[in-house]
Amino acid sequence: SSIRQALIKSINVVALKSLIDIGWEPTIEIAKKMGIESKLYSTYSLALGASEVNLLELTSAYGTLAAQGVHTKPHGIERILDHQGNVIYQEQIQHRRALDEETAAITTWMLRGVVSSGTGRAARIGRPVAGKTGTTDEARDLWFIGYIPQLVAGVWLGNDDNKPTRGSSGTAASTWRRFMVEAIEDLETEPFPQRPNKIEGREAVIKAKPIRPKRVIHKKYPKSKSATKSRSNYRRTASTSTRRRRRRVSTPRKTTKPVSRQVRQNRAPRQSAPVRRRTAPRNTAPRQSAPVRRTAPKPAPVAPKPAVVPAPRVTSPSKPSPVVAPPAPPAARKAPAPTTKVPATPPEAPASRAGE
Repeated sequence: SSIRQALIKSINVVALKSLIDIGWEPTIEIAKKMGIESKLYSTYSLALGASEVNLLELTSAYGTLAAQGVHTKPHGIERILDHQGNVIYQEQIQHRRALDEETAAITTWMLRGVVSSGTGRAARIGRPVAGKTGTTDEARDLWFIGYIPQLVAGVWLGNDDNKPTRGSSGTAASTWRRFMVEAIEDLETEPFPQRPNKIEGREAVIKAKPIRPKRVIHKKYPKSKSATKSRSNYRRTASTSTRRRRRRVSTPRKTTKPVSRQVRQNRAPRQSAPVRRRTAPRNTAPRQSAPVRRTAPKPAPVAPKPAVVPAPRVTSPSKPSPVVAPPAPPAARKAPAPTTKVPATPPEAPASRAGE
């Protein structure tokens, strides 16, 4: 694919091939002119971003493209005025051309495709934007550097301890968009400069020093057992899920296809349905006996409880029953009482005397 398509789709192989064709020294030299101050190492991983570069340096380099190839050193304070309006400090801004205008316009044209139809689609703001996304292994760093003709901004997302973070390069692009929407509210829309009609066959700006690798190692590493197991397990789960889905939707398919009728006819002599009916009562019989056993022990512990409660109550009336027995002798004593009253009748004789 072309370099433009490689930028849009973030194909690192094309970037590495370009580094080999240009060379380490010319690449590092042009990066220094564009604003990269960190140390860059002459290794093949230079094209993949192996060298550590901070966000300010990257934003400054993309600002060179926004300024049509002119680099301006980043600064925080431009000038300071006193209470009377006198200038007491003025920053000595240095402008230096790092690229020719045509090369900067071609590079901007390629980077615009990243935002319009590539990995930086989340950075679209309704006006021409050029930029590039970037990530590292396990999402430890998420980058997006974008610019319009008047303003350039960069976003980095990550952890200070270099631990993996959440999200993707699109997360950084969306963060950039939220900032730029507020920053460009009062800025007029300006178009980028047109790229030259002739791209191939142009006069070279950089003197290439191609790298001649002594040897190229092409080796296919065997897949690890854990990776193969995880993939096999994924395939099994996927196949089982599809089978379950097919079983759920199998009933209407059997009614429409004649092949399913033959399958039903072949399965008819097996009598799978009655086997299930026979097994059903066997399973239900112990289910009925089980609750009977469970109910029998339940009243057993309840019976002794009321028996123990009336026991002390019965003992209280049992004690007076022997006490009732002693009153029997006084009943015998009462018997002679009338006998004593019998002799009282004879004294009635004197009464007869009075009648005389």
